[in-house]
Amino acid sequence: MARTDDEKWLVVDGRRWRRTDPALPGDALARMNSHLGRGRSGVRTAANDAALDALDDSGRKDQER
Repeated sequence: MARTDDEKWLVVDGRRWRRTDPALPGDALARMNSHLGRGRSGVRTAANDAALDALDDSGRKDQER
């Protein structure tokens, strides 16, 4: 595991990974990680493109209003 000179990237087995900004408050980081996880989960569980289109920005199915 190596760090780049600017500390923005972490290199593991030759792959470069973006590091978390240490200036972010813990609660903001937790909210963003939760949002990211919900989005990834929605994409993973969507059966097809139509199901993906039915998801709104928060990862929940659109509801008729």
